[in-house]
Amino acid sequence: MPIENIDQNIKQKVTIKLTILKDGNFEYLHKISGDKKYYDIVAPIVIAQFPLTIPPHLQDKFPRYFTLKVEK
Repeated sequence: MPIENIDQNIKQKVTIKLTILKDGNFEYLHKISGDKKYYDIVAPIVIAQFPLTIPPHLQDKFPRYFTLKVEK
């Protein structure tokens, strides 16, 4: 579902915890807070961005843990 077509009754705010590995893939994607229906829409969009390209000089600094706040 395109993000523009989201039901307006869904609270469009979610916080996601994400682990990015040194090879650019993600290992962990978890909803910390927010609307479950919105998470179900946003999670595939986030996942589609992987794998990332991690420059070699930064790869020793991974895995990295991020908290994403997604809201409209």
